[in-house]
Amino acid sequence: NLIGDIIYTNSEVRDFGENGQLQYFWEAFPVGIGRDGKEPGTSDVKTTYMFTYLDADEKRPSLSTVMDDYWNLLPIYQPSITDPEKDLDFKRVLFAYFPTYRDSP
Repeated sequence: NLIGDIIYTNSEVRDFGENGQLQYFWEAFPVGIGRDGKEPGTSDVKTTYMFTYLDADEKRPSLSTVMDDYWNLLPIYQPSITDPEKDLDFKRVLFAYFPTYRDSP
């Protein structure tokens, strides 16, 4: 747990035909380094993100589908995790989307 990933992908673009395409990206960061005198490599706490870029068309995969993909793909991204429910001690789960607009300022 010494380093993080910034915009890492381990999958090809997935084509859903008329429902669009998506590719997932990952970021992971060690947490707690430098706190309470902890040296790099001594923390087993990590923050992990998975994200993709999609427009808001109703044909795109639902937000719950993307969240399900996170749980299913996490063990592939981090092979030390075989079962997220059993292998991880969750502090919090954050799930969000950020709408964007073509004609934004």
